[in-house]
Amino acid sequence: MIFHIKNPVRLAIHFSVFALLFLLHFTGAPIVSIRSASPFLLLPMLTAYSMFNDELPSCIVGAVMGACVDSVSASPGCFNTITLLLVCVGTSFISKYLFNINARSAIVLSVLGNAFYYILKWLVCYAFLPLLPIA
Repeated sequence: MIFHIKNPVRLAIHFSVFALLFLLHFTGAPIVSIRSASPFLLLPMLTAYSMFNDELPSCIVGAVMGACVDSVSASPGCFNTITLLLVCVGTSFISKYLFNINARSAIVLSVLGNAFYYILKWLVCYAFLPLLPIA
């Protein structure tokens, strides 16, 4: 299956929205936060994008946004790339085969994607990474 760009204007709009959310999250922009905890705005947007697209575009967008987040975060290498790729592809599969596409399933899939991301981040960064011997 070949990935074709059907509408370049739509692609430009999607890219600009993701770039804006990326910049808002990683710059000093005023975002609603409690002490130092601020929401990771890319996950609900990636969930919404993946619900309305097939697996291949979702996989590409998840990998690209994960690589962008990996370039500025302190997480282990390629963690965000792999995790956001899995969240996007999983959301695309689940919305295609299990859920209807509506607001309720968008909220549920966003909560599930956030839970998967943060549980996996806790396991990798805080549970297992300190146990590895540093060479």
